[in-house]
Amino acid sequence: MSSGEAGLRRLRDLLATSSFRQAAAMTVVFVVAVSAMILRTHHVIDGILDAHVAELVARDVERQSSSAHFASAAAFADALRETPPMPVRRVAVSDAEGRVLYGDPEFDRAVSRVCGGCGGFRAAADAAEYVGRRVGLADGGHYTIAYDIRPMLAQLRVLPSIADATLIGIGLLSLALCIHFSRINLRRVERISRTLARFAAGDAAARAPADGRDEFARLGAEINRALDRVNRLAEEVKDSSGRVAHELRTPLTRLQNRLISAADRARGCLRKELLFSIEDIGKVQSLFRAVMRIGEIETGCCAHHFAEIDAAELLGDLADTYLPLAERRACDLDVEVAPGCVLFGDRDLLFQAVANLLDNAFKYAPAGAPIRLVAAPAEGASEIAVIDRGPGIPAAARHLAVQRFRRLDNAANLPGSGLGLPLAAAIAELHRGALVLGDAAPGLAATLRIARDG
Repeated sequence: MSSGEAGLRRLRDLLATSSFRQAAAMTVVFVVAVSAMILRTHHVIDGILDAHVAELVARDVERQSSSAHFASAAAFADALRETPPMPVRRVAVSDAEGRVLYGDPEFDRAVSRVCGGCGGFRAAADAAEYVGRRVGLADGGHYTIAYDIRPMLAQLRVLPSIADATLIGIGLLSLALCIHFSRINLRRVERISRTLARFAAGDAAARAPADGRDEFARLGAEINRALDRVNRLAEEVKDSSGRVAHELRTPLTRLQNRLISAADRARGCLRKELLFSIEDIGKVQSLFRAVMRIGEIETGCCAHHFAEIDAAELLGDLADTYLPLAERRACDLDVEVAPGCVLFGDRDLLFQAVANLLDNAFKYAPAGAPIRLVAAPAEGASEIAVIDRGPGIPAAARHLAVQRFRRLDNAANLPGSGLGLPLAAAIAELHRGALVLGDAAPGLAATLRIARDG
């Protein structure tokens, strides 16, 4: 997976977190509410401004109507010429024939088009927006007064503009905080997921982070308590077989000795049956010894001494041991050792583990099919592989093959106890490695992977 695809996948995981969705939903609700409030503020400001300007116009008209010049358009125009103009106020006086005696004719005509007769109006002209009133004079003329509200609106709308900018800033900050806290929560979830994956892969010491007092810390503490309980139960199940084997070993030995004594004195069919019973007891004792051996290795209580081992020498001894069996089955036992390959571990335990793998190879591979015994260095480890041409193990069943007493369907009619691969796996774990079962196409490649050094 490329870095871009990994980043895109991580972003999708981040956006899918519940914390991000909740925070984003709250941010959206906040933005919508504040936007509605700002729009309402715009409307209210326009209404207040209109009312304020209308009040100014009404007071001006009331003041002017009390003047003696207000009855005549010409006299009123002369009086207005003596009044200093105001920047935001527009005034026009027209006679009964519509001639403009004072003010801007264009302004008067624009108001006439909007207002028609007398009354209040709101009109746009000359890049301005006017709110005003047109009043009739006694001689048939008209007095028009209006205020340009755009400068006022510009001043008043600074506050909504600031609110808009603040809203955008708050939205961006909220989004950044959503991403920040979602990343923190996602990392904590990933740490818990990795812990569970390590535990499922066999790391019994894996524990979830439980620092802090929030919900993730409580979840981690609950997971850790559950993992501790699983470990205790697993240890009890694992130790029970060893304890049973230990408790039954002495009675079985006594029973076997008594049967041997009885067989020495018996004759005929009775002696034959007794010898069969002695053989069966021997098999049970071998089974118990294997169970106890696995328990000792898994707990590290077995005697072991780690040192450097010449891989060629170890595999040569194994080949010599199994050469008679290979000759009886007409199998070629090929030994392949990489130049200078050195192992680190307990020689006797590794010999036993590889011997178990060879036992399985000779048991399941057809007569005459070659068996390869390979040793080579790997990345940070060393590997010893036993490769046969047998039926192999399906990928879905390989994790079952290393469980105690587990025998697969293709082994039902063959002798065995189902402890060979579990013993090899326990030895590999003692060497900080693993037993890897792969496909030899055809056949099984059972690889003992161990740490290269201590």
